[in-house]
Formats: sequence, C-alpha cells, structure tokens
Amino acid sequence: MNWFKKATKFESYMLADGVCDHVLADHSKFSVCHIEYDSSGMVGSHALCEDCERARLVTITESDLLTCNDCKKNFLPREFFNNIKERAGADPDDDSKVVATILVTDWESADFVKRPETRTLGTGIEWTSWDHYPAQGDEELPICQDCTTAERHRRRLEVDARDRRNYADDSDDSGYEDECNCGHC
Repeated sequence: MNWFKKATKFESYMLADGVCDHVLADHSKFSVCHIEYDSSGMVGSHALCEDCERARLVTITESDLLTCNDCKKNFLPREFFNNIKERAGADPDDDSKVVATILVTDWESADFVKRPETRTLGTGIEWTSWDHYPAQGDEELPICQDCTTAERHRRRLEVDARDRRNYADDSDDSGYEDECNCGHC
C-alpha cells in the first residue's frame, strides 16, 4: 500500500524524480513536491511550480474522488474542494456542496475518451485511528461530511478513544488526549 506526502522545502525538489518545465527552467519557481512512499521508503516524487499545482487541482478525474467508507458516496478531497471554493470566490469555511466538472472515462468508446461530467459534490475527511501507522499497511478511512456526524462515526470515535485510554493505562504513557480530526467534535 502506497501513500503520498507533500513537501514544500527546496531540498525535496533537488531529490525529485520528475520536475515540471517551469521549475526546470527556473528553480526559484518551485512550490511543492508530491512524494510517493511505500513500506520500503520513497518510491517517486514530482516537483511543481505554483501554476502547475493550481492546474493539477483544477483538473479532477474519477480517480481523484474519494468514496465514503460508510455511505459509499463520492466526495472531493479537501484540497480540491477548497480550490473550487476559492476560484468561485466562496467562503472556504462553508462546507456546503460545490458543483464540479469531473473528467470521466467513457469505457464504452473504443479509445476510452475522457468526457466532462458535472456533479454536485461535498467534501469529507480521511480519518485515522490514534495508532495509525502507514508503514504497517494502515489506511486512512475516507468519511464524507454527512457521515462525520452520523452515529456510525461517533461509535468509531468512542472505540478509538477507549483504545487510546487502554493503551495509555497499559503503557504508563499518559500523554494522549481525546481528539478527532473530523471538525465536529
């Protein structure tokens, strides 16, 4: 299982496997480096300038969408959602749904053409338990905004908090606080 991280330090650009043409021409335009990891370490990376990063966030494909673990609806990752809000001049703190154009692969066509499809989408979170550890195969759990307040997620949070307290009691490590990254607790 692979996971991705974003780095903004110039050193990450120097180690990047791929670089956009703008950064290649003028390294001072470096903005962000997307780095892919697996359990063995870094797999690959790609450095982008600010314009190319913005363009990446504007072009949304089916593979960019997350599927809620609880209700199975698609939603936008937070960075895409905020970018759409920003371009529309809307309040970024408003979590109401947005209209987005998604490039959908037409599997019926002979050449698998990507065609634009307009959808109304919300955002959500990628929830992790208190002992989340990607190197051992733990994955983030995508939860849509609607399901973050549902009973199923509340129970998940209670079990996670109980497990954290039990671990703290067993290990004599009492530095943990009960907190959730869903934004509603």
